[in-house]
Amino acid sequence: MEIKCSNCMSINRVDLKSENKNYVCDDCGFILMSTKFYSEIKSMPQWKHWFILIAVAFCFYSSTFIIEEFKRSIKTSDRVAILGAASEASKAPPSLPPSLPFKTGVDQVLSTKERMAPLKIKTPQGSGKYYIKLVDIENNKTAMTFFINGGDEFRVDVPLGVYRLRYAVGDSWYGYKNLFGPETMYSEADRDMSFYIKNGSVSGYAVELILRKDGNMKTKNISPNDF
Repeated sequence: MEIKCSNCMSINRVDLKSENKNYVCDDCGFILMSTKFYSEIKSMPQWKHWFILIAVAFCFYSSTFIIEEFKRSIKTSDRVAILGAASEASKAPPSLPPSLPFKTGVDQVLSTKERMAPLKIKTPQGSGKYYIKLVDIENNKTAMTFFINGGDEFRVDVPLGVYRLRYAVGDSWYGYKNLFGPETMYSEADRDMSFYIKNGSVSGYAVELILRKDGNMKTKNISPNDF
């Protein structure tokens, strides 16, 4: 007769004709059936003998099935919990590095042209920090970049040419990859700025990034990809 061990779940073949023996698992040594229990079985009529053995086997297999189903349900619930936690984590904002120092001034000069045209940029007090780009209309490449703190008036000489002004605004600077983090706002001037020489004089430009009805430049919101 075959009996499944309830300890290690291995199948054991039991010889019911042998006497004075405790039936133990061949793999782990767990007692499958005691001698006393076996002797009681032998004293019974044969039909009861087989009935009890069948009942015992049924109990072993039933308990094994219940245990496996229980384990499977635990694994399923754990998997659902893990997926739920992963889903929540995906909704969380990306982690940011520590904020970096931010000082008004020229950041990068990427144009090789001579810088001789004056540009003045004024920002409103308490409006955050500004990362500004001058994009050359001729080749759509960035010519210069600046850092300006809200409330500062910044003056700089730029190369001659026609440029589009774009800027990002935020409270904490995290570097060129993250800019001001998820809350970064992106804007672009609605018209170009021309810097040229006429009658021996170099034209300049003064920009106020302040909402005013009589302002000399309007802006529009743009996407991060357009920045």
